[in-house]
Amino acid sequence: MTEVLPLRTLYRRRCDITGEGMNSGYCICEGAMYIKSEKHLSEHITNETDYASVEDAYEDDYYYYTEWEDDLEDGDTYYDADGNEYTHNA
Repeated sequence: MTEVLPLRTLYRRRCDITGEGMNSGYCICEGAMYIKSEKHLSEHITNETDYASVEDAYEDDYYYYTEWEDDLEDGDTYYDADGNEYTHNA
């Protein structure tokens, strides 16, 4: 009998704060960093930048919110919920 493995969610990015996989969140400096939650984004901007507020950082195009829904192509990197990295082989 063949064992059926449970489906798991695959994620296109890994949060640089929590290390968890993510399919939506904040892209910092055009992909230099990814942050999963608004809370962690706020902490990052407050503690790690010279911006006076999250709004100032947004107005300056420091970050934007996005969702990643692209289909995986051969050689693409993806992550599991724990942030472990894999390479897609078609």
